[in-house]
Amino acid sequence: MSSALRNRTRRPGTVESRPDRRRDRAKARRAPLVPECAPEVTLESKLLTAWAALAAGYPIECPVCSGVYTADNGCSRCGSHLT
Repeated sequence: MSSALRNRTRRPGTVESRPDRRRDRAKARRAPLVPECAPEVTLESKLLTAWAALAAGYPIECPVCSGVYTADNGCSRCGSHLT
């Protein structure tokens, strides 16, 4: 075999690189979606924290557009209001 054939590099999508992709997909299927040590954040806990911050007079991140949200004026970016 010539040295040019032995020293060629693999290109994405070639037949030679397919086993690597299959192995990566198999690893991804086995990996947990959420690490086991991550604390559980629920919608309820996020809303309760937001209500508590608003009640104390602090601005929060708007749940609709991530703008600045205050209890008096609602969101300064999208105009949403929590009721």
